[in-house]
Amino acid sequence: MAKTTHRYPKRNTKKPGRFRITVYTAVFLTTIFCSAVSAGPNDDRALKIKAAYIYNIINFVEWPDPNIHKNDSITIYILGKSPFDNLFEPVMGRTIKGKKLVIKNIDSPETIKPGSLVFICRSEKNRLESIIHTLKQKAVLTLSDIQDFTRRGGMICVPEKDERIKLLINVGNIKRENIIISSKLLELATLTD
Repeated sequence: MAKTTHRYPKRNTKKPGRFRITVYTAVFLTTIFCSAVSAGPNDDRALKIKAAYIYNIINFVEWPDPNIHKNDSITIYILGKSPFDNLFEPVMGRTIKGKKLVIKNIDSPETIKPGSLVFICRSEKNRLESIIHTLKQKAVLTLSDIQDFTRRGGMICVPEKDERIKLLINVGNIKRENIIISSKLLELATLTD
């Protein structure tokens, strides 16, 4: 009788790559954000998605100076009247890229430190150009959901359109600050001028 052998697909023994880990982390954290606040209207859902974007974008960013985060933390600033309430509570104090995550609500851009990420709230739309000017040459990644944010000097916009959250990136504004955005993130975004 002939000996039969079964061929099974080779098991992938390679360690998961950085991108795969980042995707798993993004999915996991989006789940955390979406369950952090009880189900509510679409505005709540949109805010949860925006909060997840803000948090996860850090994984796709490299600042120009590796010593920029001297105090072992990365700060996300929320500038203006925050719509997020307690949405960031599940991730406050967590480690991201080997640094402790700090989230601060602020009223003035002058307190923002280099190597940070700042979400500029809609309440600041009338003084946006002044805020962007204050942050120039500080290597600060700017995000907002203000209409035409990337055309007005901002870097990443997360606007709502047709009940979906879009990701718009102005690569020119990012390059001027010598910040590097992963090509993986750029593939998911619409690039603007």
